[in-house]
Amino acid sequence: MAASLWIGLGAKGWAVPGLGQLPGHGTIATGSATYQNVTQNGFTNAATLTVSGNTAILWGSSGGTLNVTGSGSGFNVGSSAYLSITAASNGSSLLNVDTTGSPSYIMGTINVTSAIPLFVANGSGVVVGPNAIITAPGGLGLLGYDLSGQASSFNGTVSVTPTTVGSFVNVQSGATLNASGASLLIAAPTVNVGIATSTSLVGTYGPNPISILAGYYFNQYYPSRGRYAEYGAPTPITNAIAGATPGSITISGPTSGFYAFPSGNPTGTLLLSSGNIITSGNLSLSGVGRLEWGTFNPSNLAAATFTNNGTIVWTAPGITHQLTTGSLVNNGTIQAGTSDVIINVGGSITNNSGATIDGGGFNVALLAGISSSPGNGIGGGIVNFGTINGYNYVRLVASNENGIGPYPGGGIFSNGTISITNPNGFSSTVINPVSFLFEEFGGPMVGTGTGSYLNVGSRTGNVFLGGTINVADPKGLGRAIFAAGYNPFTNAFTTASQQFTLATNITAQNVFFGGGSLVGPAVVTTQNMVIAARGNVNNRTGSDPLNNSFHLSNGPWAATTNVVINAIGTTGKQAINLAINGNATVNSGQTSTFLHNDTIGLSLPTPNAGSNLLVNASGNLTINPSMVIEYLAFDPYTLSKFVFHVPGFSFPGGIVFMSGGTLKINTIVDNGYTSQAVAGQGIFFQAPKIVTTSPVITSGNTWVNFSTTPTTVPAIYSATPVSKITPNIFNVALNPSAYHVRSFSP
Repeated sequence: MAASLWIGLGAKGWAVPGLGQLPGHGTIATGSATYQNVTQNGFTNAATLTVSGNTAILWGSSGGTLNVTGSGSGFNVGSSAYLSITAASNGSSLLNVDTTGSPSYIMGTINVTSAIPLFVANGSGVVVGPNAIITAPGGLGLLGYDLSGQASSFNGTVSVTPTTVGSFVNVQSGATLNASGASLLIAAPTVNVGIATSTSLVGTYGPNPISILAGYYFNQYYPSRGRYAEYGAPTPITNAIAGATPGSITISGPTSGFYAFPSGNPTGTLLLSSGNIITSGNLSLSGVGRLEWGTFNPSNLAAATFTNNGTIVWTAPGITHQLTTGSLVNNGTIQAGTSDVIINVGGSITNNSGATIDGGGFNVALLAGISSSPGNGIGGGIVNFGTINGYNYVRLVASNENGIGPYPGGGIFSNGTISITNPNGFSSTVINPVSFLFEEFGGPMVGTGTGSYLNVGSRTGNVFLGGTINVADPKGLGRAIFAAGYNPFTNAFTTASQQFTLATNITAQNVFFGGGSLVGPAVVTTQNMVIAARGNVNNRTGSDPLNNSFHLSNGPWAATTNVVINAIGTTGKQAINLAINGNATVNSGQTSTFLHNDTIGLSLPTPNAGSNLLVNASGNLTINPSMVIEYLAFDPYTLSKFVFHVPGFSFPGGIVFMSGGTLKINTIVDNGYTSQAVAGQGIFFQAPKIVTTSPVITSGNTWVNFSTTPTTVPAIYSATPVSKITPNIFNVALNPSAYHVRSFSP
């Protein structure tokens, strides 16, 4: 970037100042000043500029009253020139405005010997060379803006309006800007800052000890106080301003050691670009109090990017304003400082191949567009081809209701590596499915309670979770929380079309899925799994349903996997196909078979009527009563509940329960929703031993099939219209002819 800028300057005919050149052709616009040569060892030319009061000087191409030996056009300091600035009276400040139409070059040394604020402003640009030293204990402002209109009324502060003409500030690596005891401001439409060492940029005082602004306007900046006037804080110049263009900040840090932006009270360093930000080298953002980019276009924040090509320390919650910013691209390393890495942006997050986001001894949360709502310009997705390391947890959450940015669907794709590195992170917590849903998703998807966890969810798009999941604790995770098309903040589903593809194995004591479909070849090793699906749960590989299962397995915590199946599709039939390696219990959560309770019966089958459920456990399988999950919806409408007041196992379609051991039925199994169902809507119980004492309810023309005679032949009821004049309102009637002994045949 610096090399291209020098080439550009030469192409435009801008002359680099001579080695001993000093500012010249100065005209005092307000205040008073004297200017004279002095001797300074090691420099070709040297001079002292003494000011009194709030002084503004216009440095032009000719004329003026402020000239010394070595003076040239404008405000320039050659590499072998020395400029001393001092004050003749207390309360003085100095604004230097270059009006030549060429950039100002500061290649040598400027030394302010009094605690007076120093400003250098040039609408054609400001260049600080690689060996330049500027020492300004009263504060320093470098502005690539034309402030000649403020010169005659200069009061010790500077302001930039949305229409102030500007260009660039280029601080080359190796330069030193020292405003120790005060603050430092670098502002222009385009800002390039090279930082060679940990002391290259120094600002130590005030709420904003350092401000780097590109494409922002502000009112009355006080460098000696490190703040802006009340209601004058930097504000983005947006595309609503005719002729405006987005800002740009490029910062290169040291190649050895870190440069840390200083903190302030109550804010900290300001790093604000209305367009893109690019970083390289080693930088710590721990002291950054306000970080923004992409604010030029409020209707599409995600279009602009913060691109990291080096190593940055990103610590939260100190960094504010992230969620109203653009997208983040990491090509290097982002690491924790003294707290969790929480990257909460208004756009998308991309962690490219070879890149790392490392929590070290802290956790990692990547939140992309989670405040997205129609028309607010926020929306993003997440792509991870690199490595993400969190100590106790990793969270990936995305939303994109505006369809903007590089991932307009708001989905998540991870085919890299995700690691939970705490070797003792697991904490056994057997979570009640009701409180599990409320705590993990009714709260802000962060996971509460103890134990390590992984949270991956998109509110608006698809999710692919593949690659490698490493868990340092051999006991696995305490929790895994997955979502595709589900918003936990509003408890709102989108449509059944969102799909979560799990392509890598997961071991977690408690697992939740909410949204559209859950598919993929992975094995989930778990003790408790809650499914709230509007789509399918399977891994379809062909026409045989026994080969199309989504796979679960018993884990080290208990000899049984407990599954809650909430089949809550609203747009059509669902196919839920589970294969459990080991023993299992299942209940139907809040699954309904009807939509209306009509006092004398139930009416209107649910939109997912005609679905299919297959649960196949290699060990024992137990069917338990449903568990109403009040945080998701309402008490289910089922014939078992309406007629027998029993929260049975309900499902609006064909049911197959298979067990390699004992199949125990502890409640009414109820799939009755019509008097005339299509083929494949009956019930199959298949196991070497079937234990039941509960009735069964099915549709009017379907069968209840047992592979072998159960311990007790149950009473079988069929869904039956209440009367001929109410053919669409259903109750039940005994139907012993629906009982059959035969095996399930796909």
